[in-house]
Amino acid sequence: MALVSLKLPPGVWKNGSQYEAKGRYFDANLVRWRNGRLRPVGGWLKSSTTAMSGAPRTILPFRTQSGLRYIAVGTHSKLYLFERPDTAPTDITPTSPALTVGRSIGQVGTGYGAGPFSGSAAVQTMTDTDIAVVDSDPDKFTRAGNDFDTTNFAVKDHIMVSGFTSAENNRAGGVSGAATVDSFSDQNDHTNGEYTNVTLTQSGHTGRNAVASITISGNNVTAMTITDGGSEYIVNDTLTIPHATIGGTGAVTCDVATLEGGTSSLFGENSFYISTIDVSNIVVSTTIDTNSDGTFDAAALDGELAGDSVTITRARRYGNEDYDLSTDLSLWATTWSLDNWGEDLIACSSDDGKLMYWDPAAANPLGTKAAALTNAPTSCIGALVTAERHLMALGAGGNRRKVQWCSQEANTTWSPTSTNTAGDFELETSGTIMQGKRVGPDILVVTDTDAHIINYVGPPYVYGRKKVGDSCGAMSRQSIATYESMACWMGVGSFFVYDGGRVKEIRCDVSEYVFNDINMVHRSLVHAVVNIEYSEIWFYYASGDANEIDRYVIWNFTENWWSIGQLARTCGHDAGLFPNPLSVGVTSTATPGESTYPDGGGWIYTHEIKRTGETARQSGTSEPATTAAVSTTDRELSYGGATTSDIGHVWAETGPLEVGQGENIGHVMSLLTDSDAGQYGVRFQVKSRFTPEGDETASSIYYLDTGSESYDRRVDVRESGRQIALKIESPWDQDWTLGNTRAEVIPGGKR
Repeated sequence: MALVSLKLPPGVWKNGSQYEAKGRYFDANLVRWRNGRLRPVGGWLKSSTTAMSGAPRTILPFRTQSGLRYIAVGTHSKLYLFERPDTAPTDITPTSPALTVGRSIGQVGTGYGAGPFSGSAAVQTMTDTDIAVVDSDPDKFTRAGNDFDTTNFAVKDHIMVSGFTSAENNRAGGVSGAATVDSFSDQNDHTNGEYTNVTLTQSGHTGRNAVASITISGNNVTAMTITDGGSEYIVNDTLTIPHATIGGTGAVTCDVATLEGGTSSLFGENSFYISTIDVSNIVVSTTIDTNSDGTFDAAALDGELAGDSVTITRARRYGNEDYDLSTDLSLWATTWSLDNWGEDLIACSSDDGKLMYWDPAAANPLGTKAAALTNAPTSCIGALVTAERHLMALGAGGNRRKVQWCSQEANTTWSPTSTNTAGDFELETSGTIMQGKRVGPDILVVTDTDAHIINYVGPPYVYGRKKVGDSCGAMSRQSIATYESMACWMGVGSFFVYDGGRVKEIRCDVSEYVFNDINMVHRSLVHAVVNIEYSEIWFYYASGDANEIDRYVIWNFTENWWSIGQLARTCGHDAGLFPNPLSVGVTSTATPGESTYPDGGGWIYTHEIKRTGETARQSGTSEPATTAAVSTTDRELSYGGATTSDIGHVWAETGPLEVGQGENIGHVMSLLTDSDAGQYGVRFQVKSRFTPEGDETASSIYYLDTGSESYDRRVDVRESGRQIALKIESPWDQDWTLGNTRAEVIPGGKR
């Protein structure tokens, strides 16, 4: 009888068939290796008491000067604060100006021509005298006096509308109830009496369907009450009472003073796709748009301008071919940049674009909303604070290559002068800035094509830059993780690391599997989280046809192993300020594969909880039926079933183990383990084949305990095959390790 060592290198190898993974682990879930020993990842516990609204994408713990600790979380629609992980969220979403609501999941095309060519490009500026509605069609608009520049606009272009000023916050879509009006004019010779249900008219804007009750005394209008506010009015619209309704010779006019109900934005995210175009008009697609009722309302745009100018910005497609919208979308999920300026929270939503701050020293901090920074650039992708105390805006002013910074120690001073250190430059890149991170004393900025280092050089230039990598673009805005002077990120098809010098591609043992598994339509959901206690970086992604995060891949950068598994987490942060890593999960009603992210957001989870003891199962827990259940159940460590028939969710499976070169059949008689798990801490399943593509036979479950009084960590097995694979599972809520397992094998014949 031969004693065969099953000591395998740490990590999963999955860049080919299972047979090619001979002598390696081939698949795994919720496990790691430390000093070569297999063990489960730490458990988690749902900590927060109330779910957030929206899809949480970014989290930042921070401390104030007085020692108070907070956790900031940005969702696609809200900005929240937690005093501790186990508290309810406080809504600090800015209201003046209001936060532009972004996208919960986003969508990115993967076909030829799906992405923007060199990011956002040519612009065309219109005024209220330029733009007009075509035949009252809400999805069509023209320029009055000027044709559209068809070299700057094309079918399938992604259009962004921006530049609103005073009128932006006066929008009153769906007004209901009464509104007050200013003084009347043109009052003469009207017929005395009480008039009800009088339909008001107006011109020059988009308001409609207002109804009033009117009192005429002494042949003049003495009172007027709006009984139905109608819809789509803005402040200073002119309302008219037709003279035919109230008698007399002249119409009565008045100005709208205030509005009740409705919304304060034009049409949500202000984005849509061109469906058709000629020199005189543009028709926009209603497949992807952001109006509250599912349409783009050009008539509302016309009325909204009110003397302002509006900028139409397009992201150019590669060519003008008419690609299918179902595969040609390029809308990114909303993410946040969160950082600290001293004790102040700095926040920037990628869709809102304003630089905001929250002051914990306010008289009532939790009753204080975040506010926009004075004089700061707008339409930014993100922001960060440098070591030299400059607030740096990325993609400033809508220019996706522009980096702009405030004067040192003065985050409201952004215009460069000879006496300050404010400044800006454009990166020499064909790409679009994805994210910036502090790496040691420098700033690493990764675009969707390359990587750049920004370093402090002092006045007069303040900051310099150099390219440190080509063809190393980031998968998403949140796919970069940093630790001290190292940065690592997931690209499109490869992983990359920067630790000074040039960017290097990381050899990855699971790259073939991961990049075939990622749902590239939702690549913008990918995010990276450091777990420094274990020298790990976790990359979370949506797999297959899932529309939300459901899987992860781990890189251990000290022992250089990779692993994979299933876990639904939308953002996370390492331990430090709080003793355990924190993450945010989907709701109990949100399962991977749903088409939309449901309202209700998620909860904060505390991770890396350890439990010991052979029978430490959490009371009442049972086998989760789905990955979503694993991610949302209050569960402290492992996820095995309560009975011997259940298969646990913590497991690792080997590639084939052969006797000799696999020419002979091996009869596995027993397994000898090196484990601190206790009698029932781990269990095994033996999977046998006679050829690499032959039928697989799975054994029953074997436990360490033989049932004998002389327990010796021996597992009696009776399985045969030319190649044997082991599945190692965790049935209990406890921590454990597994070292060198050996198998007693009797070599057999060739048949």
